[in-house]
Amino acid sequence: MACDATNPKAVSELRRRKLRVDKPFALMMANMESIQAHCQLTRAEQALLESRERPIVILERLPDSTISVDVAPGQHTLGVMLPYTPLHHLLLKPAADFPEAL
Repeated sequence: MACDATNPKAVSELRRRKLRVDKPFALMMANMESIQAHCQLTRAEQALLESRERPIVILERLPDSTISVDVAPGQHTLGVMLPYTPLHHLLLKPAADFPEAL
């Protein structure tokens, strides 16, 4: 399951459906520019994100990020990854109303 991480109602509904009251969700963002719009990023963290393994990397959230606070309740960090399959790239393909993060 996935939703628009910038939409608090969508994140709330995802929490309800997954029965996850407080556990932070990981985010998949389209590209490094999207990540930099929401998180502080070091070169080492960028290298990890772009590595072949495409791990989830815990990053410091920027104060002006539009990612819903309900994605990671009570946290100042976000778990972020880049797309790694063709389907992921299609889901995050830029369109007029595409979400910045799933």
